[in-house]
Amino acid sequence: MAITNEKETKLEKLFRTELQKQFLRGIRVGIQTCSKVCLEKLNDSSKPLMKRIEDTKKYCAVATRPGFLTKGIDDAPSEEDVAEIKEAVVEKTAQQNSDETNVSQSPNN
Repeated sequence: MAITNEKETKLEKLFRTELQKQFLRGIRVGIQTCSKVCLEKLNDSSKPLMKRIEDTKKYCAVATRPGFLTKGIDDAPSEEDVAEIKEAVVEKTAQQNSDETNVSQSPNN
């Protein structure tokens, strides 16, 4: 079954729309995460105010380094990176399975 030009165009538009949605979700999650970290650093009353400000400035300075926006995006992942990613996925999956077991064994269910 061949795909017609019209169907191909519709499919391309669908992919583009969904990829744009995922991109925006990623941006929003990143902004939210950075905001939470900054607020946590600034609200940490166990440190003096100037130390909290300095810690927040150091954290924010990371994103202003040259190459920050492109580093790692076009690069092929190293073997260490691949191993770390696989390890994180296994840990996350194990944690999710553990959470599911805990919920399913809950006496309130």
